[in-house]
Amino acid sequence: MNKIKIAVLSFFFMSLFVLVSCERYPISALTNIPSSIDSWPTTWYLYDDEINTKGSLAPRVWDDSRFLELGDGSIVFDCRDSYKGLKSIKMEWYDKLSTLPPGCYHYAGWGLSATDPVDVGSKSMVTSGYTRLEFEAKGSLSSGCKVKIEIPRHDGSLNTDNIIINNTGANQLKSYWQTFSIPITTKTTSNWGIQQYYIAIAMSRDSDSVVTNGGTIYLDNIRFTKN
Repeated sequence: MNKIKIAVLSFFFMSLFVLVSCERYPISALTNIPSSIDSWPTTWYLYDDEINTKGSLAPRVWDDSRFLELGDGSIVFDCRDSYKGLKSIKMEWYDKLSTLPPGCYHYAGWGLSATDPVDVGSKSMVTSGYTRLEFEAKGSLSSGCKVKIEIPRHDGSLNTDNIIINNTGANQLKSYWQTFSIPITTKTTSNWGIQQYYIAIAMSRDSDSVVTNGGTIYLDNIRFTKN
């Protein structure tokens, strides 16, 4: 009988030890594991105070976007003027080099990378199911200046899902925050499997022959959504 009691007590304490050990390191405590690249939330914020590109990749200024690098424009990702949260992206561009001959394209542009390095490999978003790219924006643009925001294609095609924001018309940039939306069509999904950039932003002249004083745009809460 004593042997049975000893066996029962031993089993009890061993079980208690296992339970206590499991509780010290529960699965629920593993909160810092990054989400898989194939895990797509209903709304995925590419920027909401910080850049969240499933890899924390730095933004890339286009190679021929000289005006962001020579002081004729600027971009910051921690501007203390936001739609929601603490920060926003602020982009300024002034077309000071107006004496360049016709044909020299005047613009400043950059993108959020999906790969690192950008020119090698790509990421697949085939299973993402996103239907819109949305963001909030405000600012002011001079006459002859526009902002093009798009989901760029791997093959460099200009046939992209995009929105043109200017100082007139339906997509006029205002001094207060507005929500803008880009529906995702087969222009994007036909290249979903080989994404190199999630989003691209360029500020430019309406045409090569127009001279403009440029402008300023603030961007916040850039997101893909399935809604």
